[in-house]
Amino acid sequence: MNASDLRNHLPWSTCIAMTTKYEGVHDPRFSLALQTMLMAQHAQYSTVVVDGSDVFMRQLMAQMRINVFPENRSGIGNAWRQAIKQTLQSNGGSEGKIVVLMQPEKYDVIRLISQIVMPLIDGKAEIVIASRTEKSWDTYPIFQKVSERMANDIYRRSLGLDFDPMFGVLAFKARVAKYFLEYDADEFGFPDTYDSYHIPPVLASQDGIGVVGVPVDFEYPSSQRELEENNPAMRQNRIQQRSLMTDIYSQLGSVPFGELEHSL
Repeated sequence: MNASDLRNHLPWSTCIAMTTKYEGVHDPRFSLALQTMLMAQHAQYSTVVVDGSDVFMRQLMAQMRINVFPENRSGIGNAWRQAIKQTLQSNGGSEGKIVVLMQPEKYDVIRLISQIVMPLIDGKAEIVIASRTEKSWDTYPIFQKVSERMANDIYRRSLGLDFDPMFGVLAFKARVAKYFLEYDADEFGFPDTYDSYHIPPVLASQDGIGVVGVPVDFEYPSSQRELEENNPAMRQNRIQQRSLMTDIYSQLGSVPFGELEHSL
């Protein structure tokens, strides 16, 4: 299938993989996730969700005709690999398929998918890492913006790749899915959490696989921003995530984390 054929088949060749885990229907993130899933349905994107919540939550999603599967193994990395595998197996197999990985609360990504996957369709890359424009960053809580930009800077300086991994929105062709499915965190001594989708593009790039960034004007959900601002618990979560990922980036790269952190 050539680039023109792929473009004509959008959105059918483009599938979305997501993972969810919520405490209950009153979790504000669950409402955002449902909005994302319904927007994906409306845009006719095939969507797979792997869920680690209570069975009632999955039943609710299934009633909304969402393609949801229970986690078969606990853990963030395992859930993402299961979601990717289920996506590749759905709707006639993996031939000509593009997989989009995204956090389910980021509903605004849905309107940007055609822009994100275009380098894949045009044959310019095998993996795309979406990045936030300045306009996008301005919609974020200030602390999250500072924290994630710091992590991105350490990623760039340690690994030599100028992307926005902390955004957490990726797209790739099915033929390079092995980098995600065969990722072994134990090999590096990593925790198999966020690294399960941050690190595979790095390893692919080292093998000569084309990886590019695509800037997008993503708008952070205003309701989520209100929840996070002046929230000590959320701030602590952001600090822990940044600490975890910057340590991983520096371990995988050539520059010691302490040296990078000291120079910021």
